[in-house]
Amino acid sequence: RGVVEQEVLPNLRDLWTPDEAFFGRLTKPALLAILKDDLSMGDHAEEMGKSKKSELVIYMGKLFAALRATLTEDQRSRVDAWCPSAMQARPMQGDVDGDADATADVGGELQDAA
Repeated sequence: RGVVEQEVLPNLRDLWTPDEAFFGRLTKPALLAILKDDLSMGDHAEEMGKSKKSELVIYMGKLFAALRATLTEDQRSRVDAWCPSAMQARPMQGDVDGDADATADVGGELQDAA
């Protein structure tokens, strides 16, 4: 897992963009929290709070598919860089600098799984 995290997670958005299928699996409150908290789009979240979840899913899908001209530069950069918190890179255990020997971590996990 450590090798995958080091190689993929820092560049996840280069490889994956959230779409309607992804957003459809989230709850309406989670979608609104992404807009309000993660993307600093409180006004949009308030507007979309009155919509059906399906409408919100479509909106989020379009937002990530093509950045809207009505967004501020800060909002655009947040949308462009956003990924789920579970998919964000984080330091491995015992790794202060973020450069730990990934093979040691992978080996440990394989032993634990056996």
